[in-house]
Amino acid sequence: MELDVLKLLERCEQVAYYQEQPAMIPYTFEGRSRRYFPDLLIVTTDGRGLLLEVKPSDRMALSINQAKSAAGLAWANSQGLGWLVVSDRHTFKDIEEHVIPAVGWQVLDNALKLRGALTWRDLISLRSDNGLTGFDVTAYVVQSGATLDSGYRLTARTV
Repeated sequence: MELDVLKLLERCEQVAYYQEQPAMIPYTFEGRSRRYFPDLLIVTTDGRGLLLEVKPSDRMALSINQAKSAAGLAWANSQGLGWLVVSDRHTFKDIEEHVIPAVGWQVLDNALKLRGALTWRDLISLRSDNGLTGFDVTAYVVQSGATLDSGYRLTARTV
């Protein structure tokens, strides 16, 4: 996916230059200090700059990637840069704005309340039984504030 983005940038007349992994951004996740290196800095011919992270849509919802994204956004803003997280089809903003069918939202909410956590297998079953798409589930995770670990185990947001 990153290679595809680089190929597009090479052909884009509005891009003056780009740099891979241009900065180290500190962030905290699960109580530990960590470091994050965004994929690209893009500078346009009119002098504007944009930090870009390339992730598959479903991986954007992982809690660790959301923490990295929040840190990236804050850092980019402090530097006067834009911030964008993209996949091959979607942006993080698309996920935030996606309208999940009300029935689907309720199904996921109820399953989480009943079970406490949902495994990847549970999610696949809920999707097929209720006509939900993978994008619906990804959007639910982001919009509800639920947590999704790297094993795709979904847990309700803890307040």
